[in-house]
Amino acid sequence: MMLVLMNIDVIEAIKIAGPTITSIIVAIIFIFYQKKQLAAEITRNNALADVCFLYEASHKVFKQENKTIIELEVKISNKSSRKLGILAIFVKYKPAIINKKELSHSYLDFNSLPTFESGDLEDNCSLTKLKNIAFVPNFFWQTSVDGISIRKGFDIVDNQFCEKYPLLITQIIIFGSSVKLIDKTHIPKYHVAPLRTDWVNYVAETNKENYIFFGRAKAEGVHYMDFHLNEQERVLIKKDESIDLPNTMKFNELLQSVINSNIEKVVDLRTETELR
Repeated sequence: MMLVLMNIDVIEAIKIAGPTITSIIVAIIFIFYQKKQLAAEITRNNALADVCFLYEASHKVFKQENKTIIELEVKISNKSSRKLGILAIFVKYKPAIINKKELSHSYLDFNSLPTFESGDLEDNCSLTKLKNIAFVPNFFWQTSVDGISIRKGFDIVDNQFCEKYPLLITQIIIFGSSVKLIDKTHIPKYHVAPLRTDWVNYVAETNKENYIFFGRAKAEGVHYMDFHLNEQERVLIKKDESIDLPNTMKFNELLQSVINSNIEKVVDLRTETELR
């Protein structure tokens, strides 16, 4: 069907150009462009089909005399046909109760929830800030086929914070990908994939700025010389949410294999987890 449609489009292009050498050039360019687009689509589909994971998240709350420890555990099961790269696990918290004042109505999504108030209590608390619990300098987590990877994050808050914000809602955003371009192997011989060093350096730099660096192309897409992305294709962004074009171009093939999933959980700081 694609070839039939392609031939029809070529015929129309030739009719417009006229029966000259120009028409032949137009036809060649048109066929080349169509083949390039088809190859890119096949690459994307194969990349996405090769990445799949299941996940679950749980919290534990431990009370001390003046402090409360909140433990988050994220468990990721690799259901891909190859090794899975865990590129990032971003964690955000928002309050469901502020000073005993509960949410007054339903919220359709996490982003519409109210944020923490500003003050010394909040500014000095790690829990009010975005964090990537998968980040390790010069490294990223990988999971073998049918393997399970567990990542944990810990926050220590004053009991005064728990009194003001006794009920929280957390959002966990997991980004996974193929490791083809960022892998490092030792067997049967030592090999470092071409983008590994650049990728771990990129993640280290963005982690300093502390923001979610994955995004999507907007309606107009991305067009720079012979580099083109359509609306909603994966891109890398800067902290101001503008597209990081040089790194998007550099890591484009890796980005085509990236998938993400979100989890929202309620965390009750009024109750303590029983130790077993």
